[in-house]
Amino acid sequence: MPWIVSKQVVISSDLNAELHSVCVSDLVSGNTLTTFKSVGCVERHCLDLVKDQLMISSVKESPVINVWSFERKDQLHLKIICPNKVTALKTTNDGKYCVVAINTSLYIWQTSSGELMAILEKHYQKITCIAITSDDSLIVSGGDDGLAFVWSLGHSIGYNEFDVNDSISSQREPLFKWSDHTMAITDVHIGLGGIEAYCMTCSTDQTCRIYELVSGVLMITIVFDTPLWAVAMDSTQSHLFVGGHDSNIYETKLYEKPSNCSQKQNKPQFIGHESAVTCLAVSMDGMALISGPISNLLVTPFPSALFDQKSPNIVIKPFKRTIINDIYNEDPDNSYCIEIINDRCLTNSLEFMKGLDLNDDTGAANDFDIFSANDENEDIRRELSELKEVNSQLYNYSVDAIFKTIP
Repeated sequence: MPWIVSKQVVISSDLNAELHSVCVSDLVSGNTLTTFKSVGCVERHCLDLVKDQLMISSVKESPVINVWSFERKDQLHLKIICPNKVTALKTTNDGKYCVVAINTSLYIWQTSSGELMAILEKHYQKITCIAITSDDSLIVSGGDDGLAFVWSLGHSIGYNEFDVNDSISSQREPLFKWSDHTMAITDVHIGLGGIEAYCMTCSTDQTCRIYELVSGVLMITIVFDTPLWAVAMDSTQSHLFVGGHDSNIYETKLYEKPSNCSQKQNKPQFIGHESAVTCLAVSMDGMALISGPISNLLVTPFPSALFDQKSPNIVIKPFKRTIINDIYNEDPDNSYCIEIINDRCLTNSLEFMKGLDLNDDTGAANDFDIFSANDENEDIRRELSELKEVNSQLYNYSVDAIFKTIP
């Protein structure tokens, strides 16, 4: 057996949680490595890792989020209370943000501070599943309304100070809206490759649809004879697996060219379950397919915390209920700003600087006119004037230095 397979674990949660809430097993031997106990079973699509240090999950039909540490498995590391019942949960691969579905809304929290960064609202029925790209740039949400939305993480939580026409509300609009399903979306999966990967959605309308993330275009629709509950794909994005309500697993070879954009898949390739297949996962090397009628299933590299048993070096704090508002914060001692720099912000920043004439005194006068109605902004006007003077000196120095180097 290849070495990479022996270094992977299967993390699963049962539907009834009679013995434990979460179980960690070795992928090759099947032996149980450790278990985590809590009150109640874990909600479907509500189990994930915060990097390889902590485990986070939500109790079924409850607003409670539990955080476990591999160091002390017998007790909770942290207990978080959300505004309402949690229906789906996913953390970014770098562990910096946690995306939580609460009814029809997506909440984005920063794990290290507990700050609520954004609330995304477009679904009109309960959100059932969340997926995040491997580069943490895009979020895909699917719901009982049959809709799937693609969100930009950076634009949702970032603030672009150089684009006066780009308001916070416009930044939090989805990039794409997929409304091809006619019934509830039950699972969403994104392959490797960041924004250039493919996204798969399955539904109780007996179809699985594959989209191109970078363009939002529907590539192909695969029709089955049973409602679908789970979808997965190998790391090469060449084999697609779906779990059906009829207890069978169907495989589709994506490298085979279809006759049209919609094809029928009838024959199951994996038979053995006695109830609906609700979870699917493929090992990192594509050598193993894991399935089950359970609530959650993850296949990850062997967590380092299982080896050293040290305290986690990742900070996670209780989630706050009010969205961060650093611009209008009334308490100056607690005010701070988190700025997300992406390509779009950088481009707008450069365009802004190009159009700024640092030697133009009329520009400074116009800037002062903004504050002329308020005497309390005298310090701001003075600081702005000093900054313009410094920028002007830097500009003149740079121009002189450049021309002196020209022979």
